[in-house]
Amino acid sequence: ATDTPTNNFCTMNPVDNFFQGSVFSQGNCQLLAAASYTWNTGTMGLTAGKWYFETSPSLLTAGFDVGIVSGVSLSATHDLASTNNIVDGVCIQTSNGRVNKVTPGAVNVEYTDTSYAVDDVIGVAVDLDNLKCYFAKDNTWQNSGDPESGATGTGAVAITTPASTSGGAYFPAWSFGGANAGASFNFGGCPAFTVSSAAADGNGYGAFEFAPPSGYLAICTKNLGSDGG
Repeated sequence: ATDTPTNNFCTMNPVDNFFQGSVFSQGNCQLLAAASYTWNTGTMGLTAGKWYFETSPSLLTAGFDVGIVSGVSLSATHDLASTNNIVDGVCIQTSNGRVNKVTPGAVNVEYTDTSYAVDDVIGVAVDLDNLKCYFAKDNTWQNSGDPESGATGTGAVAITTPASTSGGAYFPAWSFGGANAGASFNFGGCPAFTVSSAAADGNGYGAFEFAPPSGYLAICTKNLGSDGG
């Protein structure tokens, strides 16, 4: 763990555990869906900058959704890809690799790439300077994505500016429409799955399985203080 009293890292938020709820463990970085329509978000919201985190399916009987959203749990029968959500964001469905752009009242399928299995590592790169989001499977960026492509946004999903969303910021998020699914998160501070490389970001913070793309940072208080967000 690289989380310290002077540099706190994002975790998943046990306070945002309404409705069906999830079981939290591993320093609030591992979640288990206890019932249908779980929905949880991270502890730190983002409004600017470039950010990276990882997650890995730890238990998977069907696909779950992982990505970023602009608000906390809102309904007992919504998941991230529900068309009746009133939040903005983007998510990937692990069962089929489908990437959805979440908009109030609709979900748009952006692309479908590859499914995920237990212990695969899903990388999420969020570029709020250019309003783009990218997903990787074991360090291969999906949809031929290039998180370092800037305003071009090669392979990215365009996202709404945070100030125009319902929550005013984007939070890491996951949900599951069934039961018996689990996700292990790594925000760089207290990985809930074993990492072999312990790769840090460009500021020297975090311990990731795969190195964050150039310019992308771990979600932690040191980086939020120096690089905005």
